[in-house]
Amino acid sequence: MFILAQPISNALGAPVSGLLLQMDGVLGLHGWQWLYIIEGIPAVVLGVLTPFLMTDRPRDAKWLNADEREWLATTMDAELAAKSKGSSHNFLAGLKDKRTLVYSALYFGLVCGIYGLGLWMPTIVAALGKFSTAEVGFIVLIPYAVAAVFVYFWSKRADRTGKRAWHSAVSMVLAGLGLLAAGYLLPVNPVLALVALTASAMGIYGAIAPFLSMPSAALTGAAAASGLAMVNSLGNLGGFVAPYAVGLLKDATGNNQSGLLFLSFCLCITAVATYLYARRRPEGDAALDPAVKAATDTPASH
Repeated sequence: MFILAQPISNALGAPVSGLLLQMDGVLGLHGWQWLYIIEGIPAVVLGVLTPFLMTDRPRDAKWLNADEREWLATTMDAELAAKSKGSSHNFLAGLKDKRTLVYSALYFGLVCGIYGLGLWMPTIVAALGKFSTAEVGFIVLIPYAVAAVFVYFWSKRADRTGKRAWHSAVSMVLAGLGLLAAGYLLPVNPVLALVALTASAMGIYGAIAPFLSMPSAALTGAAAASGLAMVNSLGNLGGFVAPYAVGLLKDATGNNQSGLLFLSFCLCITAVATYLYARRRPEGDAALDPAVKAATDTPASH
């Protein structure tokens, strides 16, 4: 549910941004200035409200009733105790844990693919025909909206079966093949290229939730916070490296397909590596971990 915010915000943000860009000249401001101001206000407001609305612990969450607070706190305490046996869970332990470094490298490959989605979307939309900025926003909405539906279904399936590594790997392969197909279909049929890119969006966003649940399940306490922060930080360097790699390949070959081939290769290699590394680990296969299974067996009353 948490990851759903990404494709949904992109789906809603695309047409809204297109409409805001048409406010060019209103009160003497450019359309892009209105976009920055109006889309920046909710972030500022929510940033101010967050310390007052969020709590550090379930026991302090006033939006839960007493039974829910007690059940959640008890379940988390039991999970913490189960995962803490024989291992340290302080802040530095999360940074030094070798699993953190491995998941960081794997997330790097996944983020490279995410860049490919953003890179290719405007090119495909432009090939579909001449549209206003508002119309472009509604076209861009399609892949993200479909991806949001898929993320909900795929993440629930990953939880139900416990096969996190498998679901992550299959999603990455789908993303890689969709990205590659979009590049080669574009000169032939832009509509089919958009369909392929939609499949890529499904794969990319579908991979994130089961993937990030693995380092989260591997560590606990302060180690989980520092470890997940490192996975996100080092992994997101893929968004910095990928544009340079694609640019170099385009300069060397004179076409965009070489860059897409590289990004697709990153996703597929990452898929194989993720499956091989995590498939037999408790965090990769929740069905092997009784503590995780017990934590997801919520009482019917809740």
